[in-house]
Amino acid sequence: IFFRVAMVLFLVLCLLTAPRAAFSAALLITEVADKGTSNACPSDQDWVEIHNPGPGDVNLTGWKLHDDKGPNDNKAFTFTAGTSITTLSASAYVVLCTKLDDATTSPQFGIGGDDTVSLIDATGTLVSTSGVLQDQGGYNLTWALDSNSGTYRYTATPTPGASNVITSPRAASASLLITEVADKGTSNA
Repeated sequence: IFFRVAMVLFLVLCLLTAPRAAFSAALLITEVADKGTSNACPSDQDWVEIHNPGPGDVNLTGWKLHDDKGPNDNKAFTFTAGTSITTLSASAYVVLCTKLDDATTSPQFGIGGDDTVSLIDATGTLVSTSGVLQDQGGYNLTWALDSNSGTYRYTATPTPGASNVITSPRAASASLLITEVADKGTSNA
């Protein structure tokens, strides 16, 4: 028993004193637009937002972003060295528009309404996932991480490259209110 306790204490000590860079950075997929929006991509493409909430820059070389077809699918996106998105600075966001001409900076997969978008690091470790989109998106409705609850939900306020603002999709469409319906007509119209 003493040997087991000593081994556990040794492993805990190793984990606590290991260099911080040895651990995978905690990047987050914070917003997904599966039907496009008016404020992110040149032709209203689907897009994914990744946020680095950490205190240090993260080198993305070798990391992959993929849909539910997986990281080995030929349309999975691999971050490559020497591009404008090789490093994600501390507290920064990057918005990746899908299906643009430059496949070195744009994922070539489309995002379906019931897709899952995931980010894995260069070792193949899952870093973040959107979970399954609920197929309720629409133009200018995004699947966004709610920082208050830590869960994803749809928002009618797309915020590419910025902190999410969660507004109910129903509230955005509530500008028209039907107050009366007459199915047989009326004599006072």
